[in-house]
Amino acid sequence: MTAARTEDTDERRRAPARHADRRRAAPATLLTALLAACALGSGLILLVSMRSGGSSALIVGDGKAYYAWARSALVDHDLDFGNDYRLLYPPDPLPDEAEARTPIGRVPNKYPVGLALVEAPGVLLADLLAHVVPGATADGASWPYQVVVAGWLVALELLGVLLLFRAMVRLGAAPTWAAASSAVLLAGTNLIHYVAKEPAMAHGAGIALFGIALYVAAGWPDRWSGVGLAGRLLFGALLGLLVLVRNSNVVLLPLLGWAAVRKRGVSTAVAPIVASCALILLLQPLSLYLLWGDLRLHTYPSEGFTADRFGVWNTLFSTRHGLFVYHPWYLVLVVLNCLALSRGPRTIAALALSSFAGLVVINGTWWCWWFGASFGNRAFVESLAPMTVGASLFVSRSRNPRRTALLCGAAAVAAILSNVDLWLGYLLHRYPHDGGHGITDAYLWFVHPPRP
Repeated sequence: MTAARTEDTDERRRAPARHADRRRAAPATLLTALLAACALGSGLILLVSMRSGGSSALIVGDGKAYYAWARSALVDHDLDFGNDYRLLYPPDPLPDEAEARTPIGRVPNKYPVGLALVEAPGVLLADLLAHVVPGATADGASWPYQVVVAGWLVALELLGVLLLFRAMVRLGAAPTWAAASSAVLLAGTNLIHYVAKEPAMAHGAGIALFGIALYVAAGWPDRWSGVGLAGRLLFGALLGLLVLVRNSNVVLLPLLGWAAVRKRGVSTAVAPIVASCALILLLQPLSLYLLWGDLRLHTYPSEGFTADRFGVWNTLFSTRHGLFVYHPWYLVLVVLNCLALSRGPRTIAALALSSFAGLVVINGTWWCWWFGASFGNRAFVESLAPMTVGASLFVSRSRNPRRTALLCGAAAVAAILSNVDLWLGYLLHRYPHDGGHGITDAYLWFVHPPRP
Protein backbone atom coordinates (compact mmCIF):
# COMPACT_ATOMS: atom_id res chain seq x y z
CA MET A 1 0.00 0.00 0.00
CA THR A 2 2.82 2.36 0.86
CA ALA A 3 4.53 1.67 -2.47
CA ALA A 4 1.30 2.37 -4.34
CA ARG A 5 0.83 5.70 -2.56
CA THR A 6 4.45 6.65 -3.30
CA GLU A 7 4.00 5.84 -6.99
CA ASP A 8 0.78 7.84 -7.12
CA THR A 9 2.53 10.80 -5.49
CA ASP A 10 5.41 10.63 -7.97
CA GLU A 11 2.95 10.53 -10.85
CA ARG A 12 1.19 13.65 -9.58
CA ARG A 13 4.54 15.39 -9.30
CA ARG A 14 5.51 14.48 -12.86
CA ALA A 15 2.18 15.55 -14.35
CA PRO A 16 2.87 19.34 -14.21
CA ALA A 17 6.26 18.82 -15.82
CA ARG A 18 4.71 16.86 -18.69
CA HIS A 19 2.06 19.54 -19.07
CA ALA A 20 4.75 22.23 -19.20
CA ASP A 21 6.68 20.24 -21.80
CA ARG A 22 3.57 19.96 -23.96
CA ARG A 23 2.93 23.69 -23.57
CA ARG A 24 6.50 24.50 -24.64
CA ALA A 25 6.21 22.14 -27.62
CA ALA A 26 2.91 23.58 -28.84
CA PRO A 27 4.38 26.64 -30.63
CA ALA A 28 6.83 24.45 -32.57
CA THR A 29 4.01 22.09 -33.52
CA LEU A 30 1.76 24.91 -34.69
CA LEU A 31 4.55 26.55 -36.70
CA THR A 32 5.44 23.22 -38.31
CA ALA A 33 1.79 22.75 -39.26
CA LEU A 34 1.71 26.26 -40.75
CA LEU A 35 4.85 25.58 -42.78
CA ALA A 36 3.41 22.27 -43.99
CA ALA A 37 0.24 24.09 -45.06
CA CYS A 38 2.41 26.69 -46.80
CA ALA A 39 4.25 23.91 -48.63
CA LEU A 40 0.95 22.47 -49.86
CA GLY A 41 -0.30 25.91 -50.81
CA SER A 42 2.93 26.66 -52.64
CA GLY A 43 2.60 23.44 -54.59
CA LEU A 44 -0.96 24.39 -55.58
CA ILE A 45 0.08 27.90 -56.62
CA LEU A 46 2.98 26.55 -58.68
CA LEU A 47 0.69 23.97 -60.30
CA VAL A 48 -1.82 26.66 -61.24
CA SER A 49 1.05 28.76 -62.64
CA MET A 50 2.16 25.87 -64.83
CA ARG A 51 -1.33 25.12 -66.09
CA SER A 52 -2.81 28.59 -66.59
CA GLY A 53 0.10 31.04 -66.64
CA GLY A 54 1.69 32.68 -69.64
CA SER A 55 4.12 29.75 -69.79
CA SER A 56 4.65 26.47 -67.97
CA ALA A 57 7.90 27.69 -66.42
CA LEU A 58 8.22 27.89 -62.65
CA ILE A 59 11.69 29.42 -62.83
CA VAL A 60 10.80 32.95 -63.88
CA GLY A 61 12.10 36.51 -64.02
CA ASP A 62 15.68 37.04 -62.86
CA GLY A 63 15.52 33.49 -61.53
CA LYS A 64 16.12 32.27 -65.08
CA ALA A 65 19.54 33.92 -65.20
CA TYR A 66 20.46 32.65 -61.73
CA TYR A 67 19.42 29.15 -62.78
CA ALA A 68 21.29 29.41 -66.09
CA TRP A 69 24.57 28.95 -64.18
CA ALA A 70 23.37 25.59 -62.86
CA ARG A 71 21.95 24.48 -66.19
CA SER A 72 25.03 25.46 -68.17
CA ALA A 73 27.48 23.79 -65.78
CA LEU A 74 25.52 20.63 -64.91
CA VAL A 75 23.64 19.94 -68.14
CA ASP A 76 25.79 21.47 -70.91
CA HIS A 77 29.06 21.14 -68.96
CA ASP A 78 30.21 24.57 -70.12
CA LEU A 79 29.90 28.24 -69.22
CA ASP A 80 28.37 29.86 -72.29
CA PHE A 81 24.81 31.08 -71.93
CA GLY A 82 23.53 31.58 -75.47
CA ASN A 83 21.55 28.35 -75.67
CA ASP A 84 20.53 28.62 -72.00
CA TYR A 85 18.81 31.93 -72.61
CA ARG A 86 17.07 30.60 -75.73
CA LEU A 87 15.74 27.61 -73.78
CA LEU A 88 14.80 29.33 -70.53
CA TYR A 89 13.45 32.76 -71.45
CA PRO A 90 10.71 32.40 -74.12
CA PRO A 91 7.95 33.52 -74.23
CA ASP A 92 9.64 36.36 -72.29
CA PRO A 93 12.15 38.44 -74.26
CA LEU A 94 15.78 37.43 -74.06
CA PRO A 95 17.98 39.46 -71.69
CA ASP A 96 20.31 42.13 -73.06
CA GLU A 97 23.26 39.86 -72.26
CA ALA A 98 22.11 37.44 -74.97
CA GLU A 99 23.51 39.80 -77.60
CA ALA A 100 26.78 40.50 -75.78
CA ARG A 101 30.06 38.63 -75.88
CA THR A 102 32.91 38.38 -73.40
CA PRO A 103 36.51 38.96 -74.59
CA ILE A 104 36.83 35.21 -75.18
CA GLY A 105 33.62 35.09 -77.23
CA ARG A 106 31.14 33.72 -74.70
CA VAL A 107 27.63 34.95 -73.88
CA PRO A 108 27.85 36.43 -70.35
CA ASN A 109 25.74 36.15 -67.22
CA LYS A 110 25.79 39.12 -64.84
CA TYR A 111 24.32 37.30 -61.81
CA PRO A 112 26.37 35.61 -59.05
CA VAL A 113 26.71 31.83 -58.93
CA GLY A 114 25.53 31.21 -55.36
CA LEU A 115 21.91 30.37 -56.10
CA ALA A 116 23.03 27.88 -58.75
CA LEU A 117 25.05 26.08 -56.07
CA VAL A 118 21.95 25.92 -53.88
CA GLU A 119 19.91 24.61 -56.83
CA ALA A 120 22.47 21.97 -57.79
CA PRO A 121 20.89 19.05 -55.83
CA GLY A 122 17.54 19.77 -57.46
CA VAL A 123 19.11 19.96 -60.92
CA LEU A 124 20.92 16.64 -60.49
CA LEU A 125 17.77 14.90 -59.23
CA ALA A 126 15.70 16.41 -62.05
CA ASP A 127 18.28 15.32 -64.61
CA LEU A 128 18.06 11.75 -63.34
CA LEU A 129 14.27 11.93 -63.48
CA ALA A 130 14.29 13.37 -67.01
CA HIS A 131 16.41 10.42 -68.23
CA VAL A 132 14.06 7.76 -66.86
CA VAL A 133 10.55 9.25 -67.29
CA PRO A 134 9.05 8.49 -70.72
CA GLY A 135 8.45 11.63 -72.75
CA ALA A 136 10.60 13.88 -70.55
CA THR A 137 13.36 15.90 -72.18
CA ALA A 138 16.75 15.99 -70.46
CA ASP A 139 17.52 19.54 -71.63
CA GLY A 140 17.70 21.35 -68.29
CA ALA A 141 14.58 23.41 -69.02
CA SER A 142 11.69 20.91 -69.34
CA TRP A 143 9.06 20.20 -66.70
CA PRO A 144 11.14 17.81 -64.51
CA TYR A 145 13.70 20.57 -63.95
CA GLN A 146 11.08 23.24 -63.37
CA VAL A 147 9.13 21.14 -60.86
CA VAL A 148 12.00 19.52 -58.98
CA VAL A 149 14.17 22.64 -58.69
CA ALA A 150 11.22 24.81 -57.61
CA GLY A 151 10.06 22.13 -55.15
CA TRP A 152 13.57 21.75 -53.71
CA LEU A 153 13.85 25.51 -53.18
CA VAL A 154 10.43 25.75 -51.51
CA ALA A 155 11.34 22.92 -49.13
CA LEU A 156 14.71 24.49 -48.33
CA GLU A 157 13.21 27.93 -47.75
CA LEU A 158 10.52 26.61 -45.39
CA LEU A 159 13.15 24.55 -43.57
CA GLY A 160 15.14 27.76 -43.15
CA VAL A 161 12.16 29.47 -41.47
CA LEU A 162 11.72 26.50 -39.14
CA LEU A 163 15.40 26.46 -38.19
CA LEU A 164 15.35 30.23 -37.70
CA PHE A 165 12.59 29.67 -35.13
CA ARG A 166 14.61 26.98 -33.38
CA ALA A 167 17.70 29.20 -33.41
CA MET A 168 15.76 32.02 -31.73
CA VAL A 169 14.63 29.62 -29.00
CA ARG A 170 18.23 28.50 -28.51
CA LEU A 171 19.26 32.14 -28.14
CA GLY A 172 16.68 32.67 -25.39
CA ALA A 173 13.44 33.71 -27.12
CA ALA A 174 10.17 32.41 -25.72
CA PRO A 175 8.87 29.63 -28.02
CA THR A 176 5.50 31.35 -28.38
CA TRP A 177 7.02 34.65 -29.49
CA ALA A 178 9.60 32.93 -31.71
CA ALA A 179 6.88 30.90 -33.47
CA ALA A 180 4.58 33.91 -33.85
CA SER A 181 7.32 36.13 -35.28
CA SER A 182 8.35 33.35 -37.70
CA ALA A 183 4.76 33.03 -38.88
CA VAL A 184 4.44 36.77 -39.49
CA LEU A 185 7.86 36.78 -41.18
CA LEU A 186 6.35 34.46 -43.77
CA ALA A 187 2.71 35.51 -44.00
CA GLY A 188 2.92 39.22 -43.22
CA THR A 189 5.60 40.27 -45.70
CA ASN A 190 6.56 39.85 -49.33
CA LEU A 191 8.66 36.81 -48.40
CA ILE A 192 5.57 34.68 -49.03
CA HIS A 193 5.71 35.59 -52.72
CA TYR A 194 9.34 34.53 -53.03
CA VAL A 195 8.59 31.19 -51.41
CA ALA A 196 5.21 30.27 -52.84
CA LYS A 197 5.30 31.93 -56.27
CA GLU A 198 8.89 32.74 -57.24
CA PRO A 199 11.12 30.41 -55.19
CA ALA A 200 13.87 30.56 -57.83
CA MET A 201 14.60 34.18 -56.96
CA ALA A 202 17.47 34.73 -54.54
CA HIS A 203 15.51 36.11 -51.59
CA GLY A 204 13.94 32.98 -50.12
CA ALA A 205 17.27 31.19 -50.39
CA GLY A 206 18.92 34.04 -48.48
CA ILE A 207 16.44 33.63 -45.62
CA ALA A 208 17.01 29.86 -45.66
CA LEU A 209 20.80 30.10 -45.51
CA PHE A 210 20.65 32.67 -42.70
CA GLY A 211 18.24 30.50 -40.70
CA ILE A 212 20.33 27.36 -41.14
CA ALA A 213 23.58 29.16 -40.30
CA LEU A 214 22.11 30.78 -37.17
CA TYR A 215 20.72 27.42 -36.04
CA VAL A 216 24.16 25.83 -36.42
CA ALA A 217 25.90 28.63 -34.52
CA ALA A 218 23.25 28.95 -31.79
CA GLY A 219 23.55 25.25 -30.99
CA TRP A 220 27.28 25.29 -30.33
CA PRO A 221 28.41 24.73 -26.74
CA ASP A 222 30.30 27.36 -24.79
CA ARG A 223 33.70 25.85 -25.50
CA TRP A 224 35.23 25.77 -28.98
CA SER A 225 36.59 22.31 -28.20
CA GLY A 226 33.02 21.02 -28.26
CA VAL A 227 32.47 22.21 -31.82
CA GLY A 228 33.54 19.70 -34.41
CA LEU A 229 35.65 20.65 -37.38
CA ALA A 230 32.83 19.59 -39.71
CA GLY A 231 30.46 21.99 -37.99
CA ARG A 232 32.85 24.92 -38.38
CA LEU A 233 33.45 24.08 -42.04
CA LEU A 234 29.69 23.85 -42.63
CA PHE A 235 29.09 27.19 -40.94
CA GLY A 236 31.78 28.90 -43.02
CA ALA A 237 30.39 27.39 -46.21
CA LEU A 238 26.92 28.69 -45.32
CA LEU A 239 28.33 32.18 -44.83
CA GLY A 240 30.05 32.04 -48.20
CA LEU A 241 26.91 30.78 -49.93
CA LEU A 242 24.83 33.51 -48.29
CA VAL A 243 27.04 36.18 -49.87
CA LEU A 244 27.28 34.40 -53.22
CA VAL A 245 23.51 34.03 -53.48
CA ARG A 246 23.20 37.80 -53.31
CA ASN A 247 26.28 39.91 -52.73
CA SER A 248 24.46 42.52 -50.62
CA ASN A 249 23.88 39.78 -48.04
CA VAL A 250 27.35 40.61 -46.75
CA VAL A 251 25.59 43.02 -44.37
CA LEU A 252 24.02 40.00 -42.61
CA LEU A 253 27.35 38.46 -41.61
CA PRO A 254 28.02 40.48 -38.41
CA LEU A 255 25.07 38.98 -36.54
CA LEU A 256 25.97 35.46 -37.64
CA GLY A 257 29.58 36.08 -36.65
CA TRP A 258 28.45 37.24 -33.22
CA ALA A 259 26.33 34.10 -32.83
CA ALA A 260 29.37 31.96 -33.62
CA VAL A 261 31.78 33.54 -31.16
CA ARG A 262 29.47 34.68 -28.33
CA LYS A 263 30.72 33.65 -24.87
CA ARG A 264 33.98 32.47 -26.38
CA GLY A 265 35.72 35.37 -28.06
CA VAL A 266 37.75 35.09 -31.23
CA SER A 267 40.33 32.32 -31.24
CA THR A 268 42.21 30.11 -33.65
CA ALA A 269 39.07 27.97 -33.84
CA VAL A 270 37.60 30.44 -36.34
CA ALA A 271 40.27 29.56 -38.90
CA PRO A 272 38.24 26.67 -40.43
CA ILE A 273 35.20 28.98 -40.68
CA VAL A 274 37.17 31.66 -42.49
CA ALA A 275 38.85 29.11 -44.75
CA SER A 276 35.65 27.38 -45.88
CA CYS A 277 33.90 30.74 -46.35
CA ALA A 278 36.80 32.02 -48.48
CA LEU A 279 36.82 28.87 -50.62
CA ILE A 280 33.13 29.31 -51.42
CA LEU A 281 33.59 33.01 -52.18
CA LEU A 282 36.46 32.24 -54.55
CA LEU A 283 33.98 30.45 -56.79
CA GLN A 284 32.71 33.85 -57.93
CA PRO A 285 35.96 35.24 -59.42
CA LEU A 286 36.81 31.74 -60.69
CA SER A 287 33.52 31.40 -62.56
CA LEU A 288 33.88 34.90 -64.00
CA TYR A 289 37.45 34.15 -65.09
CA LEU A 290 36.23 31.07 -66.98
CA LEU A 291 33.50 33.19 -68.57
CA TRP A 292 35.43 36.40 -69.30
CA GLY A 293 39.03 35.24 -69.55
CA ASP A 294 40.26 37.73 -66.94
CA LEU A 295 39.89 38.34 -63.22
CA ARG A 296 36.94 40.50 -62.22
CA LEU A 297 34.35 40.87 -59.48
CA HIS A 298 31.96 43.39 -61.03
CA THR A 299 29.41 41.94 -63.46
CA TYR A 300 27.04 44.89 -63.93
CA PRO A 301 29.01 47.10 -66.33
CA SER A 302 26.10 49.33 -67.35
CA GLU A 303 24.49 49.62 -63.90
CA GLY A 304 25.63 51.16 -60.67
CA PHE A 305 24.94 53.13 -57.51
CA THR A 306 23.84 56.28 -59.26
CA ALA A 307 20.72 57.19 -57.25
CA ASP A 308 21.05 60.09 -54.84
CA ARG A 309 19.64 60.64 -51.35
CA PHE A 310 16.13 60.75 -52.80
CA GLY A 311 16.58 57.14 -53.84
CA VAL A 312 17.31 56.25 -50.21
CA TRP A 313 14.09 57.97 -49.14
CA ASN A 314 12.05 56.54 -51.98
CA THR A 315 13.14 52.96 -51.44
CA LEU A 316 11.46 53.18 -48.03
CA PHE A 317 8.54 55.57 -48.50
CA SER A 318 7.66 55.91 -52.18
CA THR A 319 4.39 54.60 -53.57
CA ARG A 320 6.62 52.91 -56.12
CA HIS A 321 7.45 49.85 -54.01
CA GLY A 322 8.41 51.85 -50.93
CA LEU A 323 9.25 49.26 -48.29
CA PHE A 324 7.27 50.69 -45.38
CA VAL A 325 4.37 51.67 -47.65
CA TYR A 326 3.86 48.17 -49.06
CA HIS A 327 4.92 46.05 -46.10
CA PRO A 328 4.63 47.93 -42.79
CA TRP A 329 5.75 44.88 -40.79
CA TYR A 330 9.31 45.88 -41.70
CA LEU A 331 8.69 49.18 -39.89
CA VAL A 332 7.31 47.32 -36.86
CA LEU A 333 10.49 45.24 -36.74
CA VAL A 334 12.66 48.35 -36.98
CA VAL A 335 10.76 49.96 -34.08
CA LEU A 336 11.02 46.84 -31.90
CA ASN A 337 14.75 46.58 -32.52
CA CYS A 338 15.19 50.28 -31.72
CA LEU A 339 13.37 49.74 -28.42
CA ALA A 340 15.64 46.77 -27.73
CA LEU A 341 18.66 49.09 -27.82
CA SER A 342 17.56 50.50 -24.47
CA ARG A 343 16.12 47.38 -22.82
CA GLY A 344 17.99 44.51 -24.49
CA PRO A 345 19.04 42.41 -26.29
CA ARG A 346 21.25 45.35 -27.24
CA THR A 347 23.95 43.56 -29.22
CA ILE A 348 21.59 41.57 -31.43
CA ALA A 349 19.34 44.59 -31.98
CA ALA A 350 22.30 46.80 -32.91
CA LEU A 351 23.60 44.20 -35.37
CA ALA A 352 20.14 43.69 -36.87
CA LEU A 353 19.63 47.43 -37.33
CA SER A 354 23.09 47.82 -38.84
CA SER A 355 22.23 45.10 -41.37
CA PHE A 356 19.03 46.91 -42.24
CA ALA A 357 20.81 50.27 -42.50
CA GLY A 358 23.39 48.70 -44.80
CA LEU A 359 20.66 47.50 -47.13
CA VAL A 360 18.98 50.92 -47.04
CA VAL A 361 22.19 52.49 -48.33
CA ILE A 362 22.93 49.76 -50.87
CA ASN A 363 19.38 49.49 -52.24
CA GLY A 364 18.57 53.18 -52.00
CA THR A 365 21.60 54.27 -53.97
CA TRP A 366 21.16 51.58 -56.63
CA TRP A 367 19.98 53.03 -59.92
CA CYS A 368 16.84 50.85 -59.84
CA TRP A 369 15.89 51.51 -56.21
CA TRP A 370 12.30 50.26 -56.82
CA PHE A 371 13.65 46.90 -58.10
CA GLY A 372 11.55 46.39 -61.17
CA ALA A 373 8.18 44.68 -61.29
CA SER A 374 8.54 42.89 -57.96
CA PHE A 375 6.03 42.29 -55.21
CA GLY A 376 6.84 45.22 -52.96
CA ASN A 377 10.52 46.02 -52.48
CA ARG A 378 12.08 42.57 -52.73
CA ALA A 379 15.60 43.87 -52.09
CA PHE A 380 14.96 44.01 -48.33
CA VAL A 381 13.55 40.50 -47.85
CA GLU A 382 16.78 39.15 -46.39
CA SER A 383 16.78 41.83 -43.68
CA LEU A 384 13.71 40.16 -42.19
CA ALA A 385 15.82 37.37 -40.69
CA PRO A 386 18.12 39.37 -38.37
CA MET A 387 15.41 41.88 -37.47
CA THR A 388 13.01 39.07 -36.56
CA VAL A 389 15.64 37.62 -34.24
CA GLY A 390 16.13 40.93 -32.43
CA ALA A 391 12.39 41.64 -32.19
CA SER A 392 11.54 38.15 -30.95
CA LEU A 393 14.14 38.27 -28.19
CA PHE A 394 12.99 41.77 -27.18
CA VAL A 395 9.29 40.94 -26.83
CA SER A 396 10.19 37.69 -25.03
CA ARG A 397 11.66 39.83 -22.23
CA SER A 398 8.76 42.27 -22.08
CA ARG A 399 7.95 43.68 -18.64
CA ASN A 400 4.27 43.88 -19.52
CA PRO A 401 3.47 40.65 -21.45
CA ARG A 402 -0.25 41.32 -21.76
CA ARG A 403 0.13 44.78 -23.29
CA THR A 404 2.96 43.57 -25.53
CA ALA A 405 0.87 40.65 -26.73
CA LEU A 406 -2.04 42.98 -27.49
CA LEU A 407 0.03 45.54 -29.42
CA CYS A 408 2.20 43.08 -31.33
CA GLY A 409 -0.75 40.80 -32.03
CA ALA A 410 -2.79 43.65 -33.50
CA ALA A 411 0.16 44.78 -35.63
CA ALA A 412 0.75 41.20 -36.82
CA VAL A 413 -2.88 40.65 -37.80
CA ALA A 414 -2.94 43.97 -39.66
CA ALA A 415 0.30 43.10 -41.45
CA ILE A 416 -0.98 39.69 -42.54
CA LEU A 417 -4.34 41.00 -43.74
CA SER A 418 -2.77 43.87 -45.71
CA ASN A 419 -0.18 41.52 -47.17
CA VAL A 420 -2.82 39.04 -48.32
CA ASP A 421 -4.79 41.92 -49.84
CA LEU A 422 -1.78 43.27 -51.75
CA TRP A 423 -0.62 39.83 -52.84
CA LEU A 424 -3.99 38.80 -54.26
CA GLY A 425 -4.16 42.03 -56.24
CA TYR A 426 -0.62 41.42 -57.47
CA LEU A 427 -1.30 37.83 -58.53
CA LEU A 428 -4.52 38.83 -60.28
CA HIS A 429 -2.80 41.76 -62.03
CA ARG A 430 -5.32 44.21 -60.63
CA TYR A 431 -2.66 46.92 -60.30
CA PRO A 432 0.58 47.51 -62.24
CA HIS A 433 3.55 45.46 -61.10
CA ASP A 434 6.13 48.11 -61.93
CA GLY A 435 4.89 50.55 -59.30
CA GLY A 436 3.32 53.02 -61.71
CA HIS A 437 0.20 53.59 -59.60
CA GLY A 438 -1.06 55.17 -56.42
CA ILE A 439 -1.10 53.36 -53.11
CA THR A 440 -4.90 53.22 -53.05
CA ASP A 441 -4.79 51.39 -56.38
CA ALA A 442 -2.75 48.67 -54.69
CA TYR A 443 -4.58 48.40 -51.35
CA LEU A 444 -8.08 49.00 -52.77
CA TRP A 445 -7.68 47.07 -56.01
CA PHE A 446 -10.93 45.19 -55.32
CA VAL A 447 -13.00 48.38 -55.75
CA HIS A 448 -11.20 49.54 -58.91
CA PRO A 449 -11.80 48.15 -62.38
CA PRO A 450 -9.03 45.77 -63.58
CA ARG A 451 -6.04 47.49 -65.13
CA PRO A 452 -5.44 46.67 -68.82
